[in-house]
Amino acid sequence: MEPVVGLGWQGPIAAIYAIKEVRMACHPVEFSRAVPLRIRTVAARARVRAVERCRRQHRFRAACGLAVLVVLVALPASAAAAPNPGAIWLGHDEPPATVDQYARATGMVVLDLDLVDEITPRLDRLRAGGAEFLPYVSLVEAPVGTRSDWEERGRLYGGGDSASYGGEADVPSNWWWRGGRGQRRSQWPDTWMLDVRRGSAFADHAVQWADAFMRRCHCDGLFLDVLGSRLWSSAWEQMSATERSQWSAGAYDLFSRLRARLDPDGNGRPLLVANNTQAKDDAAWAGWPADGHPGLNGFGWERHQQSETPYYEGQVRNGDWHSPRRMMVISRSYPDDCAFWDARDTVDAVLCTNSTGAGYDHVPSPQTPFRPRADHIPGWTYPERTGASTGGEPPPEDPTTGSKSPAALITCRPTTPRSLAAAFARLLRRLAPREVLSRSPLSCRYRAPRRGRVSVKLVRAGRRHTLLAHGKRRFSAPGTRVVRLRLTSDGRRVLAAARRPRLILRTSFTPRSGRTVTAIRRARLR
Repeated sequence: MEPVVGLGWQGPIAAIYAIKEVRMACHPVEFSRAVPLRIRTVAARARVRAVERCRRQHRFRAACGLAVLVVLVALPASAAAAPNPGAIWLGHDEPPATVDQYARATGMVVLDLDLVDEITPRLDRLRAGGAEFLPYVSLVEAPVGTRSDWEERGRLYGGGDSASYGGEADVPSNWWWRGGRGQRRSQWPDTWMLDVRRGSAFADHAVQWADAFMRRCHCDGLFLDVLGSRLWSSAWEQMSATERSQWSAGAYDLFSRLRARLDPDGNGRPLLVANNTQAKDDAAWAGWPADGHPGLNGFGWERHQQSETPYYEGQVRNGDWHSPRRMMVISRSYPDDCAFWDARDTVDAVLCTNSTGAGYDHVPSPQTPFRPRADHIPGWTYPERTGASTGGEPPPEDPTTGSKSPAALITCRPTTPRSLAAAFARLLRRLAPREVLSRSPLSCRYRAPRRGRVSVKLVRAGRRHTLLAHGKRRFSAPGTRVVRLRLTSDGRRVLAAARRPRLILRTSFTPRSGRTVTAIRRARLR
């Protein structure tokens, strides 16, 4: 409102009336006051200006409201963040008929491992209808008793191609988890824990078995039970601090190796979901860098109270996960839990069950609607590659990890300079200087969120920061490309002479428009 000048004593009075008219301008209130004409005229002019301002504001708010309305109308059509119903059946007999009701886009079905070969035609019909099927696999423990109908468990725990599982006698003695005094440990009744330490014989076998199993299985991925940042049984309390650190570090490494072996191209398939928490605070002593795991598509939240939701959602929102995301919740109470989780955008599949125990021996009908997902791949099959069990020469074994997947290529697709530096640091810690020389260039698939340039430099720590290796990659659009870290002549000279040089990784991402983001990470060769 313009100041009222030249009115003498009438100015303040006119200003008071003008302010009142501004407050009344957006309402059809008639302005008639028994005041002098000159004052009434000045206030009327202020009222006209205020009315014009209000009209402009109303037009702007109407446009914003229309845009919000369009978005709200479009949201139900995409339903990208809404979960889908799922079924879980861990019985060893034929699943009930209600499982077939989940053959919709995109239902989720988790069944026992040894049902894969027995009901293959039925599984094909489930997947043809749009469901995603993940067999239940335990890489943490092996059963004590024998089962004549456990053919796949015989391959996993016995290491052979027998048509049955002969119990603990079939498991090689160096596959068991043993404490400081050589004693075996159990974290579930009638089972013994398996050794998932980094580089252990069973961890090597588990990666090779998963590759061979995916070629036989008509499925979309694996549901890995118990494996995570820590155990939640009494066995964890019995472990020493060293054992706990070894278990957590081994679980993290096993996830990375499974992703590298089963998904070397970084396409997000097969789906890998772990039925345990993946929290940094649970395994900080083992070097768990952040919530989540870049090799996992998600994790399972099994039969927890609704009051614990913030702990679960913190890992989902803050964690580093592989795309496409598949977060699962196994309901605690039926059907109230199903409706509660169906309203959360942090869940991708709600596995409803009305089983009273942990056996999951009953599958109810779907309790919530199905929503098709844009990231679902109908009829996905595990691609044939060189080195498959059906023929071809296997790739050379990696001497640093014991796996047959190249350790010089990281496939977890970091998305920030900090995670890229951490990925290269993890790789360097597994390599000796001579192995870095023979494997150069080291590579990592980096997923850029937008157009820009990523840069990586490896320098030797000390007074003179000698440049040992460098690499850069331009991104003309958001996407995933390989970033290669190539040794310089100084780098080859230093690595050939030094035993275990201290290294500093500097990574940065410079967007097309915006500020450069930089990260620094220290590492030391094996």
